[in-house]
Amino acid sequence: MNFFEAQDAARRRTWRLVVLFLAAVLTLVLLTNLLVAVAGFFFLTPSVALAEPQGSLRYVLESTPPSRWAFISLGVIGVVTCASLYKYATLRGGGRAVAESFNGRLLTREQADLKQQRLLNVVEEMAIASGTPVPPVYLLPEAGINAFAAGFNVDDAVIGVNQGTIDTLNRDELQGVIAHEFSHILNGDMRLNVRILAILHGILFLGLVGRVLLRHGGRSSGTNSRNAGLPVLVMGIGLLAIGYGGTFFGNLVKAAVGRQREYLADASAVQFTRNPQGIAGALKKIGGYLSGSDTSNDNAQEASHFFFAPVAARFARFLFATHPPLPERIRAIDPGWDGTYPEVLPLAAPAAAQDMADPLLAGMVAGTTPADVATRIVERVGNPDEETLTRARHFVDLANTSLTRAAHDGYSAVALMYALLLSAEPTVREHQLATLSSHAPRGTREEVLRLADLVALVNPVQKPVYLDRAIPALKTLSGPQYQNFRQLVGELVNADASVDLFEWVLSLSLMKYLTPHYIKPPSGRVKFRSLELLANDLVLLLVSLAAACSRATAQCDELVHAGLTAAGLPTPRTLPPAPDFDAVNLIVVRLRSLHPLQKPRVLKAAVTVLIDDTQLSDLDAGLLHAMAGVLDCPLPPLPGTDHA
Repeated sequence: MNFFEAQDAARRRTWRLVVLFLAAVLTLVLLTNLLVAVAGFFFLTPSVALAEPQGSLRYVLESTPPSRWAFISLGVIGVVTCASLYKYATLRGGGRAVAESFNGRLLTREQADLKQQRLLNVVEEMAIASGTPVPPVYLLPEAGINAFAAGFNVDDAVIGVNQGTIDTLNRDELQGVIAHEFSHILNGDMRLNVRILAILHGILFLGLVGRVLLRHGGRSSGTNSRNAGLPVLVMGIGLLAIGYGGTFFGNLVKAAVGRQREYLADASAVQFTRNPQGIAGALKKIGGYLSGSDTSNDNAQEASHFFFAPVAARFARFLFATHPPLPERIRAIDPGWDGTYPEVLPLAAPAAAQDMADPLLAGMVAGTTPADVATRIVERVGNPDEETLTRARHFVDLANTSLTRAAHDGYSAVALMYALLLSAEPTVREHQLATLSSHAPRGTREEVLRLADLVALVNPVQKPVYLDRAIPALKTLSGPQYQNFRQLVGELVNADASVDLFEWVLSLSLMKYLTPHYIKPPSGRVKFRSLELLANDLVLLLVSLAAACSRATAQCDELVHAGLTAAGLPTPRTLPPAPDFDAVNLIVVRLRSLHPLQKPRVLKAAVTVLIDDTQLSDLDAGLLHAMAGVLDCPLPPLPGTDHA
C-alpha cells in the first residue's frame, strides 16, 4: 500500500460522495415537489381534479405557481442540509464521540483485566509499529465479535472492540482484527465514514418527518378530523417513501464503497502481521459463533460501515451489505479453507507470559546513496510490516518499566512529557524547573526530576515513542488541566532563545495529537496542491534541520542544497538564517496542508539533510520520526541501538 496514494484516493472518494449527495438531494427535491403538488391538487381542489381526469397531472404541473416550487425546493434542501450538518456536528468530537454513541467505555490500564490488558498491548504495539500515536481503546458491551476505528485522522482516532472479541479471539486473531482497523486509520477511511453517516442521516430525515406526520394523522378522530387528517396521512406516507427511497440508494453507495475497502483492509492486515491465519481465524470464528458479529446498539446499526464485520443480518444483503460475504473474505486470505466454521467457546484469561514478544528482527535503514536511503524511508510511511511490528513488541518488552507506567498514568504522563522537554544546559534547565515549581501542581517538579534521570538513559530514537504511548493517558486530563499543561509546555520550550528543533518537534507533536481531543479536529482540507507554492517554507525548514545537527555552516549550506535537489526545487543563491520557534510552527502548519502526493518530496528533502553519508544517527532518526508525524505522515520508528 502506498500511503500517499491511499490518502489521495480517500479525498477523491469524498468528492464523489459529495456529487452523489447532491444528486440524491436533487431527486428528493423533485419527488417532494411532485408529492406536495399532487396532494394539494387532489385534496384542496378535488372538483377540478374530477372535472379533468385525463389531464389532471398536467393541470397540476401547469397550475402550480413557480413560487410554490421554489418554496418546496428550498424547504427540502434546507431540511436535508440542516439534518446532515446537525449529525456532523454531533460527531465533531471525533472518534471519542462515535465510540460513546455506541455505549463504548474507555479502557484504562488501572481498571483493565488480563484480557483487556492484552487488547491494550496489541493496540499499543500496532500504533508504535505504524508510527502513529496510540489511540484510546473503547470496549462495547456486545457479545458479537466485532471492532471499529473512528475519527477524522490519526490524531483523534479511537479503536472500539466488542466484549465478545476479547472473550473469544486468541492473541494472533485479535492482532489481525486490530491490524485491519489500523489499515482504515492509515488509508484515510475514517473521515469518509463520518461523512457518509452524516449524509445518510440527512437523506433519511425526510422519512423521519413522514413518520411524525403519520403519527399525527393517525391520532385524528371524527369525520371532519379524518377528512382534515387525510392529506396529512398522504403526505406522511409520501415523505416516508421518499425518505427511505433516498436511503435505499444511499445504502447502495455505502455498500459499494465499503466492500472494496474491507478487501483492502484485510490484505493490509496480512501484510502488516505476515500472519494470514490471524485475521482468517477471526473471520472463521465469526461464522461459527452463536452471536456472530452482531451489535445491537441502534447507532451502531446506522454506522455499520465503521465495523470490522456486519453488525446484523439485513434484508437483501447482496445489495446493502457494507462488507463482502464472509466466505469470500476468508478464501481471499486462506484459499485452502474447506468451508467449515469452528466451534467457538470463550477463552480462558491469558497468562502474563502469553504476551511476550518474539525476538527482534535485524534490519537497519541503509542504502548505497543518500537518495536511496531517502526513498526507502519514504516508502515506510504508512506501511508497517512484520519487521516494524516485531520491533514494536521488542520495545514494549524492554522499555523501562517506570517510564512505561508513567506513560500509562495521567498525572505521571504529564511529568514524563515535561521530563522529555528538559534542556541539557544547566542554566536553562534550572529556569524550566523553576517554572514548574511556580505553575505546576505540587509534587510535579520532583516527579519530573525522577523521570528525567530515566529519560537520560533512553536512546534518542525511542523518545518520540514514549510520547506516542502517553497520548491515551494525556487525553484523560480535564479541560483546565490540559490548558495548564499546554501553557507549561510552551514555557518549557521557549525557556532558551536558541532553536532546539528536537525539543520543539516533540512539543508540537503533543499539541497536534491533543488539540483534536480538547478543541476540535482539523479540517484536513488541502490548501496547497504544489510544493513549489511553499518552496520558501521548505528552505527555512531545511535550514532549521541542518542547524539542529550542529554542523559547520558550509556543510549546512551543502546539505540544504542537497535537500532541495531531492525535492526537485531550485536552490537559492543565499540561504536565510534559521528562524525562531513561531516561524517554524507556521511553516509546518502550511506544509501539513499540502496535497498528500506532494509530501514525499518534503520527507525526502528532510532525510537528505539529516543523514550522515548513508546512515541516520539515533538523534536524527528520532527527530525524523517526530517530524514525519507532525506532517501527517506516520513513519514507523527507525532502528536504533536496542536499549531502553
